[in-house]
Amino acid sequence: MIGVHFKPGGASAFFCMPLSELRNSVVPLDVFWNDAAASLRDQLLEAPTPTDKFRILEDTLLARLRAQQSTHAAVRYALDYFIRQPQFGGVSAITDKISMSPRRFIELFNNQVGMTPKVFCRVRRFQRALYEVQRRRNLKWAELAPDCGYYDQAHFICDFKEFCGLTPVGYLNQAPEYPNFVPILT
Repeated sequence: MIGVHFKPGGASAFFCMPLSELRNSVVPLDVFWNDAAASLRDQLLEAPTPTDKFRILEDTLLARLRAQQSTHAAVRYALDYFIRQPQFGGVSAITDKISMSPRRFIELFNNQVGMTPKVFCRVRRFQRALYEVQRRRNLKWAELAPDCGYYDQAHFICDFKEFCGLTPVGYLNQAPEYPNFVPILT
């Protein structure tokens, strides 16, 4: 198996449609790249070493990079802001600085990142919580929630259930080796 992890906003340069249309979907690569997807697969299977496979994948992506579709400056600014700020200050915190209407900004962000700014910030906050669960030895949920930017433990539990299908304690009981991968028990 080989995969690509794009930075937030980075995938839009490789696909000719708004990323918001792909949200929560599994779409085969050949839908976008037609026969080139099968060709890439064949090349990857024939490559003798992992280094060769990564080189082939990188070369293919660079050849498909759509320079004219680079991330909009307002979206880049917002992503940088959201990554630096632990709390979601609202869309107005960005739109006041970029001279763009909130509606247009949300549409642009959603199309280039694949989710609204509010959802993006919720995911970032949840990712921080997963990291802290893995990192902390003496875990105290009442302290973890506000440390990760949640107003209270109820919001923390709600996001946890929504994003991974488990309560925080249920997640911890699974003891996943990797924060974003929970084993499915049957």
